[in-house]
Amino acid sequence: MEEWEQFYQEGVPPWDHREASPPLRQVLEEWPREWWGEGAVLVPGCGRGHDVALLAEHGIKAVGLDLSPTALGQARGLYGEGEDRVWVEGDLFDSELAERVQVGAVWEHTCFCAIDPAQRSDYVAAMASLLSPGSRLIGVFYLTPDAETGPPHAATREEIEEVFGPFFERGREEVPHRSYPTRVGAEWLVEFLRNS
Repeated sequence: MEEWEQFYQEGVPPWDHREASPPLRQVLEEWPREWWGEGAVLVPGCGRGHDVALLAEHGIKAVGLDLSPTALGQARGLYGEGEDRVWVEGDLFDSELAERVQVGAVWEHTCFCAIDPAQRSDYVAAMASLLSPGSRLIGVFYLTPDAETGPPHAATREEIEEVFGPFFERGREEVPHRSYPTRVGAEWLVEFLRNS
C-alpha cells in the first residue's frame, strides 16, 4: 500500500493519462448496456477516478476502489461524490470486501497488470466472490508479453484466460479500436461471464 500511496503523493503517476480509458468509451458506446447489470460497477484500483466518472456520466452507478487515500482524495476533488459515484478505500484482497460493497459488474482496467503476478489467481477469486452467477467482469487488459519488470507486469491472452477459467467463461473479445497512443494494438478487450 505504501508504494501506491507514495506514487500519488508525489504527483500524477506515469500510468495516469488524465482521462478515462478509450476502450471503456468504446464499450459504453458499442456493447450492450444491459451487460453492466442492475447494481453498481466496481472499478478496482481506480486511482484518480477517470473511469468511475465516465461510467457515472453514462448513467451507470460506479464504485471506485483503491488502496491510496491520496488517489481517492484526488478523485473526489476532480469528480465529486454522490449516488452515482462512490469512492471506497480498501484492499481488493480483503475477505470482508463483499460486505462493504455490493456490485453487479466489474470494469477491469490496469489493476490486473499492476498487481504481483503471483496474486492473479487471488485477484480472480476476489472478483468472483463479488459477482453473482451471470454477472460480468468486462476488462481491457494491457498485453505486455515482453515486459521484464513491472508494473505493468507481463500478461498474455492465454494466461489471462487460464487464470479466469475456474470462475468465468470468456465471451465477447476484440482488440479495441480505441486506445491510448502508446497502447495501440497491445490491449485486449474482453467479457468474462461469472459461471455458476
